[in-house]
Order: sequence, then C-alpha cells, then structure tokens
Amino acid sequence: MGGVDVVGLGAWCDNSTEDEYREELAGSVGNVVLSDDAEETEEEHPWPWLTERLGGLGVGTTPEELRGLPYEVILSRRLRARLSTS
Repeated sequence: MGGVDVVGLGAWCDNSTEDEYREELAGSVGNVVLSDDAEETEEEHPWPWLTERLGGLGVGTTPEELRGLPYEVILSRRLRARLSTS
C-alpha cells in the first residue's frame, strides 16, 4: 500500500522507547490534521484544505470522498531507522 505525505512533518526524539515514541508520534500527526476551527465548522478535519493539498500532489478527490476514507499514520522507513538507532 502506498501513501501520500499531505502535511510534511518533522520529528524529534526523547527518552521514550521506540514503540512509545512511534505511538506518540502517530498521535501528534493525527492532531495536525484536525481542523483548527472545528467548533465553528463542526468538522473534525479540514477536508477542503486536505483536498486542495492532494490536488497539488496530483490526486483528484472531494471533501465528501475524503470523509468516507479510513486513514492511518505510517512512519517512513527512514524515520523508523532513525528511531531504532536513537
């Protein structure tokens, strides 16, 4: 399965175990894609913004289509390798 890096995030390290850090990082990434104005729009995610970002990456979709898709955070091989050596 392939993925599309829509947001483009950096990473940091602390004294957590690799598994704890992976969980924490995945949770942080999930928070990034939450809408800043959720209370006003009643939308948990910024679907129009994500649709626009995907369009810029050559992926055609609509906010309605995105709402129906499951998603997961997948750490890149490079990041997993860095976590293993930290």
